[in-house]
Amino acid sequence: MKYVEKAILRFANENKIWLTPSNIAKSTGYGTNYIHQECRNLLNKGYLESGDQPGSPSYRITDAGRDYLNSES
Repeated sequence: MKYVEKAILRFANENKIWLTPSNIAKSTGYGTNYIHQECRNLLNKGYLESGDQPGSPSYRITDAGRDYLNSES
C-alpha cells in the first residue's frame, strides 16, 4: 500500500467522521485532486466507504480499513 493511502486511512481512523478530500488534503499535505483519486482507490479496495452527495464527496473508514491498520501495527 502506498504511503499516501496509509496516511488517508490513519487520518480517517483518528477522526471517525465523514471527511471530504479537502479535509484530508489539508491534514496530510497532499493536493485535493490527488487525495480524491486515492480515496477512490481505497473505496474500490473496500477500505473506505463513500457518503457521496452531489458536488461534495465524503469518505469514512470501514472495518476492513481498520483491520488493515491494525495489521500494520
